[in-house]
Amino acid sequence: MAARCPSDLALERHLLEPGSSPLRPHLVGCASCQARLEEMNRQAEAFHQYVYPATVAAVEDAAAASRRRRLRWLVLGPALAAAVATALFLVRPAGPPADGDGATGGLAITVLADEGAGVRPVRSGDAVAAGSALRFRVQAASSCRLWILSLDATGEFVRLYPGEGTGGAAVSGAVEIPEPAVLGGQAGPARIVAICTPGPAKWRALAAQLKGGAAAGEAFVRARPNSAALPAGARLASVLLEKRT
Repeated sequence: MAARCPSDLALERHLLEPGSSPLRPHLVGCASCQARLEEMNRQAEAFHQYVYPATVAAVEDAAAASRRRRLRWLVLGPALAAAVATALFLVRPAGPPADGDGATGGLAITVLADEGAGVRPVRSGDAVAAGSALRFRVQAASSCRLWILSLDATGEFVRLYPGEGTGGAAVSGAVEIPEPAVLGGQAGPARIVAICTPGPAKWRALAAQLKGGAAAGEAFVRARPNSAALPAGARLASVLLEKRT
């Protein structure tokens, strides 16, 4: 690690608030720091997938055997509290970008672009190459049914995730979307839209509600989607991209 590279603590702070992080210019061009960030993300995902659920299961089993809750937590001690605190710190989703699009109302989406020179997080309004492979991370405050759509200047919404089935994907908490998407089409604005509904919903109906009577065009894409047009209880988050050729 070069002397000018940030410390691990500084990188952890960056992961908490990447949209406003002063490290972003350095990280874009530093392969070493990009690798460190990827390793931190892998550790967080492993902890969230294996260690944290096992810890919670152990606590729930103990609760079923006895009602002496306070004593159990005292016996389990600081190690469990530290483990839970670490899990919450590591899996906290990226904060909203500068214009506030990325996270709203208990739902957050992070977009990562692979343009051939490494994967980078994309802030709302950033330029990306048409044809880039995109990956998504979503954080839902509570269980819901997720759709991820894209929108370009033609005014048409396109289904990105889930690629099959109806009703949307059941999600809760931090989720790494397994299916990548590829940006196509001409240069211009595009918007990635994540919608979570309390129950199953048809994505075409949701898209029609968002579009309403708006005319197609770049102004429609750049305007923030009107979440008030969605069914009661639905949550929305989006990121604006500027495609370049």
